[in-house]
Formats: sequence, structure tokens, C-alpha cells
Amino acid sequence: MCRDDCVSIQTGSSDVRIHDVQCGPGHGYSIGGLGPNNEEAEVTDVHVYDSTVADALAGVRIKTWPGGSGFVNKVTFSHITMTDVKTPIVIDQNYCNGKKDCTSSSRNAVAISGVTYENITGTYIDQSVSLLCSEYKPCKNILMGTIDLIPSPTKKTKGISGLTQCENAFGRVLTETTPSLKNCLLPEYNFFQTH
Repeated sequence: MCRDDCVSIQTGSSDVRIHDVQCGPGHGYSIGGLGPNNEEAEVTDVHVYDSTVADALAGVRIKTWPGGSGFVNKVTFSHITMTDVKTPIVIDQNYCNGKKDCTSSSRNAVAISGVTYENITGTYIDQSVSLLCSEYKPCKNILMGTIDLIPSPTKKTKGISGLTQCENAFGRVLTETTPSLKNCLLPEYNFFQTH
């Protein structure tokens, strides 16, 4: 049992494999927070699979501070079961660790690309998916497949069936999903037309 991140992957991490972990309560599996104080961060080739999360703030999360630089890429979250998780799938490129105002005048951000979510199932409390990506460094090549997340039947939930929150996230939905994520991810060709 843990009360913060069950797994916290920080800058410099590569070729990471995490599996067969029972997480919760706590903050789930996290990459970051990366790039505090305008620092550079690099994380690549991470696979979290065959695991569970219960009674947690987040399930699988990538969090980066505004103003940072560097990259997160080649990340896969697969075959993970969520039970009563506040928000199972999270990308937050404006992470502040509870500070009221950590905005940066810089247009820099840790670039996030090549993230795959597959076979993520279970129940949530607030919302199923929250992808809040940077206007200046949008998330690219986000792939979603076999996502089946429903509001918790056992907890008092703020969750509205199908609720997602997505900003500046480009990628593809590979299969039918619950909730539908077709309007969540922007087509990749839109990214190349606007950037």
C-alpha cells in the first residue's frame, strides 16, 4: 500500500519495464513531474503492464511542469485494471504540484509523443480521461485502443458517463472505446497543418 505515486519515473529513465504491481491507494503510476524550474528532462522506452490500480487519485499519469524542456517518448501503458480511480488516464503539461500559480512566461514544455494506452479497463470517480497538453508543444502520436472505463457503481461519483477532457492532444483511436474518444484526440494531419 502506498499513499503517493506507486511508481515514480523521473528524468534520465529509459528501458523501464513495470509489471504485476497492485497499486493503491495513492497516486498511481507516474512519469514526472518533469522539468521543474525550467529544467530539461528525458524519459524514453517505458512499458507499464499487467497491473492494477485501486482507490487512487490517478491511474497512469504523465506530468510536466510549465517552462521545462526535453522529451517523453515511447511509452506504453497496457493491460491495466482500474478500480474506483479518480481519473484513470492523465497527461498534465501544466503540473504545479498543488501550487496555485506556477505558470511560466516561457513557451517551452517537455515534449510528449509516442504514448500508447491499450486495454485500460475499470471504474472511475471523476472523469475517465484527462489529456491537458501544451498549446506550444502539443502531445503527438497518442494512441488509444481497447479502453473500457465506466463510472464507479459503488462510490459516490462526480463522474458523468463518457466524460473526457482533452486539449492539444493529437493521435488516433485504434478501436471502439468506452467512453468514445473519437472527439478527444485531434487527427495528426491537423498538427502538421497548424505547426
